[in-house]
Order: sequence, then structure tokens, then C-alpha cells
Amino acid sequence: MRENPEANRLFIGNLTSNDAEVVLRRMNETGVLGQFIRAFGKIVSMMQFNMYHHYTVDEHLLRCVGYLQEIGRRPATTNSLSPAT
Repeated sequence: MRENPEANRLFIGNLTSNDAEVVLRRMNETGVLGQFIRAFGKIVSMMQFNMYHHYTVDEHLLRCVGYLQEIGRRPATTNSLSPAT
């Protein structure tokens, strides 16, 4: 699947879509994401055992994608690191 140009085109399209977090989450739930990106498959359901980690590694990465999308949707300002109002 990873060698298929059409599969790669669709995957990149999903990454750049407005709902990348949802698509990646569904791909993860069905095992497709771990098959497409083998390194991701190795971290699915991996726990970090200390008081600072509340999510599995894969969940953390999927949430990061969602947060980055939210940041990308904000209008540009002089200080783009300030919280959205």
C-alpha cells in the first residue's frame, strides 16, 4: 500500500484536509495508519508511566494534529502565539 502512488496521494490529501485529525483517528482505529506508517504502528496504545502523561503516545500525536489545525485556522495576527479570543 505504501508503494502505491494513488494511496500516497490520498494520504497527503487527508493530511492537508480540514479534518485531518478525524481522518487520522479513523485510520488509527482501523489499523490502517499503523500499516501505512509503520513507526506509528509501533506506538499505538503505548503508555508513558509517570504523572505527567495522561494519554497514550498515539492519542497524544493525534491530539497534536488537531491543535495544529486549530492554530492554522486562526487569522494571522501580529502575535500569532497568543490564544484565540
